[in-house]
Amino acid sequence: MHIAAFGESLLAEVCIRLMGLLPQDGFIGRINENKFLLSCPANPGSEQHAALLQKIYATLSKPFSIQDVQVYISISIAVSEYIGNNQSVDSLVQQAENALRQTKEQEVHRTESYSDQAGSEPRLRTKLREALWLTLDRDELHVLYQPQFNLQTGAVRGFETLLRWNHPEFGAIASADFIPLAEETVIVPIGQWVMKQACDTYKRLLHSFPGAVLTVNISAVQLVKKDFPYDVRNILASSSIQPQVLELEITEHSLMDSFEQDENQLHRLQSSGVKLALDNFGTGYSR
Repeated sequence: MHIAAFGESLLAEVCIRLMGLLPQDGFIGRINENKFLLSCPANPGSEQHAALLQKIYATLSKPFSIQDVQVYISISIAVSEYIGNNQSVDSLVQQAENALRQTKEQEVHRTESYSDQAGSEPRLRTKLREALWLTLDRDELHVLYQPQFNLQTGAVRGFETLLRWNHPEFGAIASADFIPLAEETVIVPIGQWVMKQACDTYKRLLHSFPGAVLTVNISAVQLVKKDFPYDVRNILASSSIQPQVLELEITEHSLMDSFEQDENQLHRLQSSGVKLALDNFGTGYSR
């Protein structure tokens, strides 16, 4: 799934949850990419109003399941009150926008919207997690290829993919610093993109290095996705690559988390001809 479609699916689930919280005479609308407008007959500061806010935070703090990926989101809420005097909807929305902007500038967050662990994270990690949604659309990710040598002959055995993120503010970011964050949100579309890029590049490398193996690191989050073996076969077919030249590498500790389910997936991949490698070092994405 393209990362934009992934985001749209997430926002649709957010909308469904919000609709379930609204009173009978309330309504909800989406006003831009990631902002929703709710109208409710409750006075700010009232018990009814406070209860609704608590329900929103509690409901949206629970994980979303998008394409077999568990996603957590952070939210900010601003409130504007209709007090008559011929106030228009546009003016109410603008008041809420101003309040929301001020809240973000002051870095004010309600503790109900974060777990204890998330609330203690460095601000940099939070910014990176949010920015990961746009990496593919903004062409910020790129793949490098590290040659692997046969120690006996000195010949090139193959190439291992190295993923890098060229962040517009923080510069080059190694995969070890952002893959754990991506595994919480968008690792599936990113992983598919990496494999497609690697397979397309491999066709060009093959002319100079016949018989070389292409090693692609995969996340345990990708592996447990039911359609993962099917996705791999599709990518290989679209790139005209034989499955025997692809080697998928996963860390040992990742397999231990859900061994029985992972084992079934590994058998399906092996039966298709793909090679498998177990890495007991590193993070699962080479640095």
